[in-house]
Amino acid sequence: CVQTLGCSLEDAVRAEAKMLPQVANSVRRDKAEVVCAELRAKLGLSDHEMRKLVLRVPTVLTLNMDKNVNPKLDWLQERLDLSRDELKKICLTLPATLAYSVDKNLEPKLSYF
Repeated sequence: CVQTLGCSLEDAVRAEAKMLPQVANSVRRDKAEVVCAELRAKLGLSDHEMRKLVLRVPTVLTLNMDKNVNPKLDWLQERLDLSRDELKKICLTLPATLAYSVDKNLEPKLSYF
């Protein structure tokens, strides 16, 4: 998926280096393409924005959209009353948000304020 996003081989190697070896070896192209397609659709990401997100946090390609990412994005949007563009901005600014646990990370932090 990294190369299909128009990344150079150097970018792909750099992105892979950010992952644990067992995680990098487990990334399947078909799953990565599904994640990219669903994130593009959900957040309205351009090719450039999708590439930026994946290069910053390549492990996003391993996430389960149905079990983790979509419910998390829906929760964030509802909890913070965000528009699609505002949700997109959060994900592009801090892509690791996609991997955070709602119960163990996001909700406790937001409840503090």
